[in-house]
Amino acid sequence: MMFTGTMIAPGIAIGAAVVWMPANEPVVRREVPASTVSVESQRLEHAIRRARRELEEIALRVEVTAGKPAADIFRAHQAMLADRGFRAAIYQRIEQERLAAESAVALTIEWYGERFAQLENHYFASRQEDVADLGRRLLMHLRKEGPRQVARLSAPSILVVENLAAADVIALDRTNLLGLVMMHSGATSHAALLASTLGVPVVGGVPQLAGQIHDGDTLIIDGSPGHILVNPTELAIREYSMRREMFHHFRGELAGLRELPAQTLDGHRVRLSVNIGLAEEIPQALAQGAEGIGLLRTEYFFLSRIQPPGEQEQYRFYADVVKAVAPQPVTFRTFDLGADKMVGSLGTPEANPMLGCRGVRVLLEHPDQFQRQMRALLRASIHGPIRIMFPLITSLTEFQDTMRVVRQVQARLRSERIAFDEGVAFGCMMETPAAATIPDILASEVEFFSIGSNDLIQYTLAADRTNPRVTYIYEPLHLAVLRMMRKIILAGHRCHRSVSLCGEMASDPIYTIILLGLGVDELSVNPAMLPAIKEIIRGVRFDEAREVAHGVLRERRAKDVQSYLEKMMASRFPRVMSAYGRPAEAGEGQWGE
Repeated sequence: MMFTGTMIAPGIAIGAAVVWMPANEPVVRREVPASTVSVESQRLEHAIRRARRELEEIALRVEVTAGKPAADIFRAHQAMLADRGFRAAIYQRIEQERLAAESAVALTIEWYGERFAQLENHYFASRQEDVADLGRRLLMHLRKEGPRQVARLSAPSILVVENLAAADVIALDRTNLLGLVMMHSGATSHAALLASTLGVPVVGGVPQLAGQIHDGDTLIIDGSPGHILVNPTELAIREYSMRREMFHHFRGELAGLRELPAQTLDGHRVRLSVNIGLAEEIPQALAQGAEGIGLLRTEYFFLSRIQPPGEQEQYRFYADVVKAVAPQPVTFRTFDLGADKMVGSLGTPEANPMLGCRGVRVLLEHPDQFQRQMRALLRASIHGPIRIMFPLITSLTEFQDTMRVVRQVQARLRSERIAFDEGVAFGCMMETPAAATIPDILASEVEFFSIGSNDLIQYTLAADRTNPRVTYIYEPLHLAVLRMMRKIILAGHRCHRSVSLCGEMASDPIYTIILLGLGVDELSVNPAMLPAIKEIIRGVRFDEAREVAHGVLRERRAKDVQSYLEKMMASRFPRVMSAYGRPAEAGEGQWGE
């Protein structure tokens, strides 16, 4: 059997499964007499105090072994414990419903979990798991239990878990860890980000595996495409064993590209930056040789809190990121909230959320929050070069309205004599057909473009990429999409505007040559894929890439283009395609019994 999840860390592992499914005590509603309500509140206060001290101790240890960004995960947990809304929700159950502290904590955590599950969006993975982890920690202190013990591997094995908390990842014994499968953890969860630093392949987001794997089953996990093979055939084991050796050897060679530029054989330079959402991703990005951050999704910082963060809290986060990356630039995208990503009052449920109030529309609907973020970003600009871009722009008027708020913030900072970089550039995401149709008009005032291929594709083709019934329609090589991209790039260059691409297309080696040929100035990619993308750029001539792009734009069917690109890439870059993709000739029946 073969299952497909999400890549958290690339690589190939083959070995026996060890399944670790810790039992969680059921939520029990236990009421207490009115006379003991104050006692329960005191018990909760003591548990919170002990949990905060413990988290600080963990953060200090982690900072020594894994660096400050990893330690900041646990300091974020501390901040959540200090959050008034989170604490008030628990105290309210104790005082108004007369519940024991354990029941109040468990039921509050359950309520948050149900709330996040209803939103059905992977952006909430880190928040949901963080809150669950905090709940377990508080219950542990209330019950005076010892820390949860993570599975110990007595022989080289692949660990399979439903969920791991961030603290569980830190406690893992890596001696016999060949690989890791986290069924319910998405790539953006804190546990996943820490797991990506373990040095082994990691796959997440495969809930369908529940009950399908047992201790001792033979597993193959291929991190790059996120494939998991259960009890594979001997043929599959031999094939993946060879691919594993090739991957290890090739990855060693790619590491040698770290200090080299992303430059074609005939001298054309492209900037290779990375997409991140959390500060913990920065060390991996820099280790891969990133030339900056091409997309920092600031909404992740908002989503890690119960209520929107204040200006000073935002400033500290942004400043830490800028200082960590300087002298390379950081491109911040203002919070893309609304639709299926809501924090506090920033967004309300809508019948058709993807066509509702999201992106820049939320910014303009909540000018106080927008101004707070803009003040924090501009203040952080004194620590290193930054750019700021706005999501879901559809017209020049929308951009002008947004910039009017920016100018007001800049004027107030000057009047308050607060320093900021006067040269910060302001751009926009090109992710709607409206924006893609008028790039010449936008380029008259917008200082740079960043093509968001994910939304541009689904809005252009009217196909939700997360809906399995229409995923066959979601086609990056659709001629309408490619023509829009080309129009954006040409209009940007005519006005001397740089054009980057930061969607998933940038991280897929299949598309590298055609994006290069279309003329993008910057590719912002998944950090793990940066060396492979650089290898392709350095192995092709720019004039050849332009010929490929021009030929593709003359084709009529996306599937013909896909077939052509797959064959060309397999021929030109066989090691990249072998190491970072499933063999083209492999049918599913070959691999699993």
